[in-house]
Amino acid sequence: MRQQLRAALYVARTIDTNGSHITAVARAYANATTGGVHRSEELRESERALLSAGLLRRLGERIVPVPLLCAISEMADDDAVTVLAPLLYAEFEGRRATASLGAEGPVEAGLFDDRKAEVGAAAEVVVLEYCRSQLSGLGRDDLAQRTQRVSLISDSLGFDVLAPTISGPARQLEVKGQSALPGPTARFFISRNEYEVGKRTEHWALVCCALTIGAASLAWCRARVLGPYLPVDRNGIWTEALVTLPRGALTAGVPDPL
Repeated sequence: MRQQLRAALYVARTIDTNGSHITAVARAYANATTGGVHRSEELRESERALLSAGLLRRLGERIVPVPLLCAISEMADDDAVTVLAPLLYAEFEGRRATASLGAEGPVEAGLFDDRKAEVGAAAEVVVLEYCRSQLSGLGRDDLAQRTQRVSLISDSLGFDVLAPTISGPARQLEVKGQSALPGPTARFFISRNEYEVGKRTEHWALVCCALTIGAASLAWCRARVLGPYLPVDRNGIWTEALVTLPRGALTAGVPDPL
Protein backbone atom coordinates (compact mmCIF):
# COMPACT_ATOMS: atom_id res chain seq x y z
CA MET A 1 0.00 0.00 0.00
CA ARG A 2 2.86 2.38 0.72
CA GLN A 3 3.95 2.30 -2.93
CA GLN A 4 0.43 3.24 -3.99
CA LEU A 5 0.34 6.06 -1.45
CA ARG A 6 3.61 7.44 -2.77
CA ALA A 7 2.15 7.31 -6.28
CA ALA A 8 -0.89 9.22 -5.02
CA LEU A 9 1.41 11.83 -3.49
CA TYR A 10 3.21 12.16 -6.84
CA VAL A 11 -0.14 12.75 -8.52
CA ALA A 12 -1.13 15.34 -5.91
CA ARG A 13 2.07 17.25 -6.55
CA THR A 14 1.68 16.99 -10.33
CA ILE A 15 -1.71 18.73 -10.34
CA ASP A 16 -1.63 22.51 -9.87
CA THR A 17 -3.24 23.87 -6.70
CA ASN A 18 -5.68 25.81 -8.89
CA GLY A 19 -6.43 22.74 -11.00
CA SER A 20 -5.02 21.28 -14.21
CA HIS A 21 -6.60 20.35 -17.55
CA ILE A 22 -7.15 16.60 -17.91
CA THR A 23 -5.06 16.43 -21.09
CA ALA A 24 -2.13 18.17 -19.38
CA VAL A 25 -2.36 15.74 -16.46
CA ALA A 26 -2.48 12.70 -18.77
CA ARG A 27 0.55 14.04 -20.65
CA ALA A 28 2.39 14.53 -17.35
CA TYR A 29 1.77 10.90 -16.39
CA ALA A 30 2.98 9.64 -19.76
CA ASN A 31 6.16 11.73 -19.53
CA ALA A 32 6.72 11.30 -15.81
CA THR A 33 10.38 11.05 -14.88
CA THR A 34 10.18 8.98 -11.70
CA GLY A 35 13.23 6.86 -12.40
CA GLY A 36 11.02 3.82 -12.85
CA VAL A 37 9.50 4.20 -9.39
CA HIS A 38 5.97 4.79 -10.71
CA ARG A 39 4.43 3.53 -13.95
CA SER A 40 2.02 5.80 -15.82
CA GLU A 41 -0.83 3.32 -15.23
CA GLU A 42 -0.09 3.33 -11.51
CA LEU A 43 -0.35 7.13 -11.53
CA ARG A 44 -3.68 6.98 -13.34
CA GLU A 45 -4.97 4.46 -10.80
CA SER A 46 -3.87 6.77 -7.99
CA GLU A 47 -5.69 9.66 -9.63
CA ARG A 48 -8.88 7.58 -9.73
CA ALA A 49 -8.43 6.72 -6.03
CA LEU A 50 -7.98 10.39 -5.12
CA LEU A 51 -11.09 11.30 -7.11
CA SER A 52 -13.10 8.52 -5.48
CA ALA A 53 -11.95 9.62 -2.01
CA GLY A 54 -12.97 13.21 -2.73
CA LEU A 55 -9.43 14.58 -2.47
CA LEU A 56 -9.53 15.52 -6.17
CA ARG A 57 -12.58 16.91 -7.94
CA ARG A 58 -13.49 16.89 -11.62
CA LEU A 59 -14.79 20.30 -12.72
CA GLY A 60 -15.55 20.17 -16.42
CA GLU A 61 -12.27 19.50 -18.20
CA ARG A 62 -10.17 20.29 -15.14
CA ILE A 63 -9.05 18.30 -12.11
CA VAL A 64 -8.85 20.33 -8.91
CA PRO A 65 -7.36 19.29 -5.53
CA VAL A 66 -9.28 20.06 -2.33
CA PRO A 67 -7.47 22.25 0.26
CA LEU A 68 -6.56 19.25 2.42
CA LEU A 69 -4.71 17.59 -0.46
CA CYS A 70 -2.88 20.83 -1.19
CA ALA A 71 -1.74 20.94 2.43
CA ILE A 72 -0.66 17.29 2.34
CA SER A 73 1.35 17.94 -0.83
CA GLU A 74 3.44 20.50 1.02
CA MET A 75 4.41 18.11 3.82
CA ALA A 76 7.59 16.06 3.90
CA ASP A 77 7.18 12.81 1.97
CA ASP A 78 6.86 10.47 4.95
CA ASP A 79 4.41 12.71 6.80
CA ALA A 80 2.34 13.20 3.65
CA VAL A 81 2.10 9.45 3.08
CA THR A 82 1.09 8.96 6.72
CA VAL A 83 -1.79 11.42 6.35
CA LEU A 84 -2.90 9.95 3.03
CA ALA A 85 -3.01 6.40 4.41
CA PRO A 86 -6.32 6.62 6.35
CA LEU A 87 -7.88 8.86 3.69
CA LEU A 88 -7.18 6.36 0.91
CA TYR A 89 -7.50 3.19 2.97
CA ALA A 90 -10.89 2.25 1.50
CA GLU A 91 -9.59 2.76 -2.03
CA PHE A 92 -6.37 0.78 -1.71
CA GLU A 93 -7.07 -1.75 1.05
CA GLY A 94 -10.68 -1.56 2.25
CA ARG A 95 -12.31 -3.33 -0.69
CA ARG A 96 -9.69 -6.07 -0.66
CA ALA A 97 -10.21 -6.61 3.07
CA THR A 98 -13.99 -6.74 2.62
CA ALA A 99 -13.67 -9.29 -0.15
CA SER A 100 -11.34 -11.37 1.99
CA LEU A 101 -13.75 -11.24 4.91
CA GLY A 102 -16.60 -12.55 2.78
CA ALA A 103 -14.65 -15.30 1.08
CA GLU A 104 -12.29 -16.57 3.74
CA GLY A 105 -13.70 -15.55 7.11
CA PRO A 106 -12.37 -12.98 9.58
CA VAL A 107 -9.43 -10.82 8.63
CA GLU A 108 -6.37 -10.95 10.89
CA ALA A 109 -6.73 -8.70 13.91
CA GLY A 110 -3.53 -6.93 12.91
CA LEU A 111 -5.36 -5.28 10.02
CA PHE A 112 -7.54 -3.35 12.42
CA ASP A 113 -4.63 -2.58 14.73
CA ASP A 114 -2.72 -1.16 11.78
CA ARG A 115 -5.74 0.91 10.77
CA LYS A 116 -5.97 2.42 14.26
CA ALA A 117 -2.26 3.24 14.16
CA GLU A 118 -2.60 4.89 10.74
CA VAL A 119 -5.42 7.15 11.93
CA GLY A 120 -3.50 8.07 15.07
CA ALA A 121 -0.37 8.94 13.10
CA ALA A 122 -2.35 10.99 10.59
CA ALA A 123 -4.03 12.92 13.42
CA GLU A 124 -0.66 13.71 14.97
CA VAL A 125 0.60 15.11 11.66
CA VAL A 126 -2.51 17.29 11.34
CA VAL A 127 -1.98 18.72 14.84
CA LEU A 128 1.72 19.21 14.15
CA GLU A 129 1.06 21.18 10.97
CA TYR A 130 -1.71 23.18 12.65
CA CYS A 131 0.63 24.27 15.44
CA ARG A 132 3.35 25.16 12.97
CA SER A 133 0.88 27.23 10.97
CA GLN A 134 -0.19 29.08 14.14
CA LEU A 135 3.38 30.04 14.97
CA SER A 136 4.30 30.98 11.41
CA GLY A 137 1.20 33.17 11.26
CA LEU A 138 2.57 35.04 14.28
CA GLY A 139 5.87 35.61 12.53
CA ARG A 140 7.73 32.92 14.49
CA ASP A 141 8.99 30.50 11.89
CA ASP A 142 11.86 29.69 14.25
CA LEU A 143 9.40 28.30 16.79
CA ALA A 144 7.36 26.58 14.09
CA GLN A 145 10.43 24.58 13.10
CA ARG A 146 10.92 23.48 16.71
CA THR A 147 7.45 21.92 16.82
CA GLN A 148 7.87 18.16 16.63
CA ARG A 149 6.17 14.78 16.93
CA VAL A 150 7.91 13.44 19.99
CA SER A 151 5.86 10.25 19.70
CA LEU A 152 8.38 9.27 17.02
CA ILE A 153 11.08 9.45 19.65
CA SER A 154 9.20 7.63 22.44
CA ASP A 155 5.62 6.50 23.06
CA SER A 156 5.97 6.69 26.83
CA LEU A 157 6.29 10.46 27.30
CA GLY A 158 2.57 10.95 27.89
CA PHE A 159 2.13 13.29 24.92
CA ASP A 160 2.65 13.14 21.15
CA VAL A 161 3.41 16.68 19.95
CA LEU A 162 5.64 19.28 21.57
CA ALA A 163 4.68 22.77 20.35
CA PRO A 164 6.43 25.94 21.57
CA THR A 165 4.56 29.04 22.73
CA ILE A 166 5.62 32.64 22.21
CA SER A 167 6.45 33.47 25.81
CA GLY A 168 6.07 30.38 27.97
CA PRO A 169 6.68 26.64 28.23
CA ALA A 170 5.91 24.44 25.25
CA ARG A 171 2.49 22.85 24.84
CA GLN A 172 2.44 19.09 25.46
CA LEU A 173 -0.30 17.68 23.24
CA GLU A 174 -1.66 14.16 23.54
CA VAL A 175 -3.49 13.48 20.26
CA LYS A 176 -6.51 11.19 19.83
CA GLY A 177 -7.62 10.60 16.25
CA GLN A 178 -10.75 9.22 14.63
CA SER A 179 -11.73 8.84 10.98
CA ALA A 180 -15.31 10.06 11.34
CA LEU A 181 -17.33 13.23 11.62
CA PRO A 182 -17.41 14.77 15.12
CA GLY A 183 -20.48 13.60 17.04
CA PRO A 184 -22.09 14.64 20.34
CA THR A 185 -19.36 12.76 22.19
CA ALA A 186 -15.67 12.04 21.65
CA ARG A 187 -14.57 8.45 22.42
CA PHE A 188 -10.94 7.49 22.88
CA PHE A 189 -8.59 5.38 24.96
CA ILE A 190 -6.24 7.05 27.41
CA SER A 191 -3.45 5.45 29.40
CA ARG A 192 -2.79 6.02 33.08
CA ASN A 193 0.61 7.47 32.19
CA GLU A 194 -0.91 10.02 29.79
CA TYR A 195 -3.40 11.14 32.39
CA GLU A 196 -0.82 11.35 35.18
CA VAL A 197 1.51 13.42 32.98
CA GLY A 198 -1.43 15.68 32.17
CA LYS A 199 -2.28 16.19 35.83
CA ARG A 200 1.28 17.27 36.60
CA THR A 201 1.37 20.23 34.21
CA GLU A 202 -1.01 22.88 32.94
CA HIS A 203 0.83 22.86 29.62
CA TRP A 204 -0.52 19.39 28.73
CA ALA A 205 -3.70 19.06 26.71
CA LEU A 206 -5.62 16.25 25.07
CA VAL A 207 -6.45 17.10 21.45
CA CYS A 208 -9.20 15.22 19.61
CA CYS A 209 -8.74 15.17 15.84
CA ALA A 210 -11.61 14.00 13.63
CA LEU A 211 -10.33 13.26 10.12
CA THR A 212 -12.83 13.39 7.29
CA ILE A 213 -12.36 13.69 3.54
CA GLY A 214 -11.34 17.22 2.76
CA ALA A 215 -11.21 18.45 6.36
CA ALA A 216 -10.02 17.92 9.91
CA SER A 217 -11.74 19.03 13.13
CA LEU A 218 -9.68 19.78 16.25
CA ALA A 219 -10.82 20.27 19.85
CA TRP A 220 -9.01 20.05 23.18
CA CYS A 221 -9.24 19.93 26.98
CA ARG A 222 -7.00 19.83 30.05
CA ALA A 223 -6.47 16.72 32.13
CA ARG A 224 -8.71 17.96 34.94
CA VAL A 225 -11.71 17.82 32.59
CA LEU A 226 -11.17 14.07 32.12
CA GLY A 227 -11.34 13.15 35.81
CA PRO A 228 -15.13 12.59 36.12
CA TYR A 229 -15.11 10.31 33.06
CA LEU A 230 -12.33 7.99 34.23
CA PRO A 231 -12.58 4.80 36.34
CA VAL A 232 -12.18 4.95 40.12
CA ASP A 233 -9.43 2.84 41.67
CA ARG A 234 -10.94 0.31 44.10
CA ASN A 235 -9.65 -3.27 44.10
CA GLY A 236 -6.97 -2.37 41.58
CA ILE A 237 -5.46 0.48 39.60
CA TRP A 238 -6.68 1.14 36.08
CA THR A 239 -3.97 1.33 33.42
CA GLU A 240 -6.04 2.19 30.33
CA ALA A 241 -9.58 3.49 30.03
CA LEU A 242 -12.12 4.11 27.30
CA VAL A 243 -13.41 7.66 27.75
CA THR A 244 -16.72 8.98 26.43
CA LEU A 245 -16.45 12.74 26.69
CA PRO A 246 -19.28 15.17 25.86
CA ARG A 247 -18.29 17.34 22.91
CA GLY A 248 -19.28 20.38 24.99
CA ALA A 249 -16.39 19.68 27.36
CA LEU A 250 -13.93 20.42 24.55
CA THR A 251 -12.66 23.74 23.22
CA ALA A 252 -12.27 24.16 19.47
CA GLY A 253 -8.77 24.14 17.99
CA VAL A 254 -5.66 23.62 20.12
CA PRO A 255 -4.28 25.56 23.11
CA ASP A 256 -3.25 29.12 22.22
CA PRO A 257 0.47 29.63 21.41
CA LEU A 258 0.58 33.11 23.00
